[in-house]
Amino acid sequence: MVVRFHRLIALNMRIFVTGATGFLGSHFVNSACAAGHEVVAIRRPGAVPRVPVAAVVRWLDKSLAEVAAGDLRGIDAVVHFSSQGVSPQRTTWQEAFRHNVTEQLGLLLAAADANVGRFVLSGSCVEYGMEADAHDFLAPSAPLSPMGAYAASKAAGCVASLALARDHSLRMAYLRVFHAFGAGQHPSNLWPSLRAAAIAGADYPMTPGEQIRDFIPVDDVAATFLEVCVNRSLEAGRPEVHNVGNGRPMTILEFAGLWWRTWGAKGRLLPGTIPYRRNEVMRCVAELTLPR
Repeated sequence: MVVRFHRLIALNMRIFVTGATGFLGSHFVNSACAAGHEVVAIRRPGAVPRVPVAAVVRWLDKSLAEVAAGDLRGIDAVVHFSSQGVSPQRTTWQEAFRHNVTEQLGLLLAAADANVGRFVLSGSCVEYGMEADAHDFLAPSAPLSPMGAYAASKAAGCVASLALARDHSLRMAYLRVFHAFGAGQHPSNLWPSLRAAAIAGADYPMTPGEQIRDFIPVDDVAATFLEVCVNRSLEAGRPEVHNVGNGRPMTILEFAGLWWRTWGAKGRLLPGTIPYRRNEVMRCVAELTLPR
C-alpha cells in the first residue's frame, strides 16, 4: 500500500527525525532524503542505522531527553519514531513511561517553543491490545486495552500527546503502525528469522500460525509517514489518529508460506511446534482512514 494525497505543502522541508537509526526511522530518513527534503536527526553516540542511509543527514549526537528548542529552530516538521521497549527489546515500566510519555512530551513542548509547524508521531497497533479480538477491522477510535509496559506506555503517550496538541493548537497526526516487515528489522522478528531459515535451508519451528495480522512492507510505512508529513493538511488543535497497514487480513501461517515459496526454501515450516504466547491476540487488522 502506498498512500498518495493531493499536494498541499511546499516540496522541500526541514524535517527533524527521532529514532532515525531504528527500523522504521532509517527507512523514513531514506525516503525523505530521496524526495529532496533536508533531514536533521538525533542518534545515540556510535549508533548505526538499521539500513544504510545513503543521503547526507545532519546528525545530532544526543538523547531524546536532551533535545531543546534551540535544536529545533527553523524545523518545519517533527517526525517522532523513537520508542522504548519495541519487541524484542526489554524494558521496565518506569523506563517505558519515562521515554514514551515524559520525554515524548518534552520533545513536543520544545518543538512548540521553536514554532515547529507540524508533528507526525509513530504509534503501534499493540496499543489496542485485547480489544483487537473484538473487531474485524480496528478503527483508530477503537478503545485501547494494552498489555505490558511498552503497549501501555505507548497508549498513555498517545493520549497525552493528543491532549497537548489540543491545548497548544499543534498540527499533529498520530499514526499507529501495524505489522511492518522488511530489511533492517530485528533478526528475531518473524520476517527476518523466517528469511534466515530459508536461506540456510533449515526448518522453521513456529506457532500454529492461526493469528490473523495486517502485514505491511516497511517501505510503504515510510512512504505513508512522508506523505502525511509533507502533503496532508493538518488543522491546528485538532490532531488526527490513523492506522498504517494494508487492511488485508492474513494468518501468520499464510504469510510464512508465501515468503517460504518466494525464497524457494528447502526446509519445512513446522507449525504447532511453538505454543502461543500468554494472552495472544488472535486477530489484529487495521481499518484504514487515510486516502489510498
